[in-house]
Amino acid sequence: MVAYTPSFECWKSEDAALITGNGTRFLTLSNNWPTLTCEIGGRIVRRPAVLVKYSVHRS
Repeated sequence: MVAYTPSFECWKSEDAALITGNGTRFLTLSNNWPTLTCEIGGRIVRRPAVLVKYSVHRS
């Protein structure tokens, strides 16, 4: 099992993966969170999308 937690100033991302003889299985995917599909090393994988939070200020 591998855990990856990059962070910078005001953001943080956490990810966990199980590495087996059959390949890597990401454990942090959720059907309740939007995902992006990308190619990594010739393999198509789904990864969690970034949450963009913004506020609208009214005068």
